[in-house]
Amino acid sequence: MKVHRTLPAIVIVSAMLAVAFTGDRKSDLRQPGETSAAVEGGFQLTASLPGTAEAEGEAVVIVTTRNCAEPKNARVSGRVVTWGEEGFQVESLVLRNVGEGRYAVDQQWDAEHALLVFDGSYTRFTSGLLIGLDADKSFEGQGRWVGQLDNGFPTHLLDRHVRDTDVKAAVARMRG
Repeated sequence: MKVHRTLPAIVIVSAMLAVAFTGDRKSDLRQPGETSAAVEGGFQLTASLPGTAEAEGEAVVIVTTRNCAEPKNARVSGRVVTWGEEGFQVESLVLRNVGEGRYAVDQQWDAEHALLVFDGSYTRFTSGLLIGLDADKSFEGQGRWVGQLDNGFPTHLLDRHVRDTDVKAAVARMRG
């Protein structure tokens, strides 16, 4: 009989936790200037514009791991997709460590049009993040967790690794 008494309490606590980590409200875990995409519980990548200390070099964006107990154990990789008259090109990005779980992405491409693609993993959780380097574009209509950085660069947070179809859709959006 005690099971029936504790079951409603479990449901209520679960609902409270779900509300605390989902929805349209901004999470207390985000730093000022981070992507405006909604934040849910579980490991994820966020992005922000570089601060003055992090801007040494030519940092374009800072990628940060969130919701992981040991950020040093998270794995983060990035690549840049560029396009122009020569066609499309994909190159790996070098991420500069600027703090535990924080990585600066310096300017490493020459093309005018670029899409930054990041994949992260921590224990059994994965996250992907797309950042378009064009403030006049948007990823609206491309799925959940779409936002933008303070300078208008569109972002798209994924609760999984980025797939080729995600990249193609983002590039199509950016090309108009």
